[in-house]
Amino acid sequence: MDENDMHGLIEYYEKKVLPISHEFSESDTKLGALSKIRDTALKSLLSSKFIYVMEIGIDLKIELTETIDNLFLDCLDLSRIIGIFLDNAIEAAMDTAKKELYFCMFYKEDDLYIVIKNTSPPLNHAISQLSSHGVSTKGEDRGVGLYNVSLILQNYDNIIWDMTYEEPYFTQKLILRKGVKQV
Repeated sequence: MDENDMHGLIEYYEKKVLPISHEFSESDTKLGALSKIRDTALKSLLSSKFIYVMEIGIDLKIELTETIDNLFLDCLDLSRIIGIFLDNAIEAAMDTAKKELYFCMFYKEDDLYIVIKNTSPPLNHAISQLSSHGVSTKGEDRGVGLYNVSLILQNYDNIIWDMTYEEPYFTQKLILRKGVKQV
């Protein structure tokens, strides 16, 4: 500005300032969808995980089209489960070229669906083994996360947990059923 270099100012703005403002507005738009989740602890967990996801360059898609106010599961248990799912999804996505993570929550016939889908390298274990203690796709001395999820879910009769892998996507789906009593 001191040199009255308008061309230099425009170039600086377009190359430095504008991209940063787009990143902030994209982040605000994506995270704004979390306002539909009424549980503060769950919203905070998701917000911190998703900010990290965007910072490390994973393409994040969040789909929350309705207010989520009935969880049908203890909030702490649900936060632990989703935290484990997201940690695994982030680690797997970082090991792929495409690096994608998709998060969706919605109600269908009064049941709450939670879907986390991410790019993943091919699995080296059968899906049915992944929730066993010590089984991991990531090497030795690992494999407690999904095992812990299975232990938590033993306390609930109203939860359906499904895992699938269709190259290159690994998907975790929880269905929290309203009409079934908890154990």
